[in-house]
Amino acid sequence: MSSVIDIDSGADYGDLATYDLVDGYKVPRKMGNISNGLASRLVTLIGQFVDARNFGYVSHECIVRLKPGGVPRRPDVLFVKADRFDPTKAEDKDPWEFVPNLAVEVVSKTNTFNEIEEKMEDYFAAGVEAVWVVSNRSRRVTVYTSMKNPIVYEGDDSIDAAPILPGLKISLRSIYSVVGK
Repeated sequence: MSSVIDIDSGADYGDLATYDLVDGYKVPRKMGNISNGLASRLVTLIGQFVDARNFGYVSHECIVRLKPGGVPRRPDVLFVKADRFDPTKAEDKDPWEFVPNLAVEVVSKTNTFNEIEEKMEDYFAAGVEAVWVVSNRSRRVTVYTSMKNPIVYEGDDSIDAAPILPGLKISLRSIYSVVGK
């Protein structure tokens, strides 16, 4: 059974390790080993690029509030440019309040496409520039810059992260190399 979070109470979000946030409700989640591996791999690949250029901040499972009084969200991976957020000046509490430039969602048993679609609507309404939806089942990454006209990457394709991260190209083989067939 899901329980609603009072987002205005200043509640401690520390127990959310086993929950996702869907429309303000704690929904039980279990990010499987493969989904977790894919998210961790993307944090590594994006993080190395971002850190080498001092572009901003990359995180896995960071809880953010996209607007004051809004519903907290927890993308599987996020990137935020340095001009939008400086983690060295932030308090160590959940949620942080900023709009990421890039949000990544990994499809899993407890993170369905319908739920991801609802999150994407929130992300784009708040000013997120792109959402990547990663599917282990199909070995595809679908890149959205709006709810229309996504770009689907598969096989030997490489994701071009421009204009958010100009110069970053990530091959699907490098993403899916951490999981079996």
